[in-house]
Amino acid sequence: GRVWYVIHGHSLHALAYQAAGDTQAALTALEAALTLAPPSDTVRLFLDMGTPMLHLLREAVAQDVMPDAAAELLSLSNQDHQHPADALTEREIEVLTHIAAGASNQEIAEALVISLGTVKSHIHRLMNKLHAQNRTEAVSKARALHILLD
Repeated sequence: GRVWYVIHGHSLHALAYQAAGDTQAALTALEAALTLAPPSDTVRLFLDMGTPMLHLLREAVAQDVMPDAAAELLSLSNQDHQHPADALTEREIEVLTHIAAGASNQEIAEALVISLGTVKSHIHRLMNKLHAQNRTEAVSKARALHILLD
């Protein structure tokens, strides 16, 4: 479950090497990051690093370093992707936090001083946004997306 952190570390190293002008070391670090997980699972991690990462991904394609993965990320950067963390409201994240703690709908309503119907509405919306079928899956996906901490 810590692969994300390793990928993030390699990505940061890649950007540091790039900033220092060492393109080959940057590409080596980027290759290590891209090797650990498919781009579709780490889109947000790479794209949140902004323009410097996009430049490095273009360089990777040009120098044939993980060209398919780099090209996929570049392609995705041109699309309008909204991360589920951005789609969830503050209140939905609060409800999700209570769900993760094992609270019932009634307990959530009491803790947040809202009606039971409102809790159910929040849960329905966050389940849709996370593409989850049940509470356990929603919490698991939220943790994997770093919406909720372990």
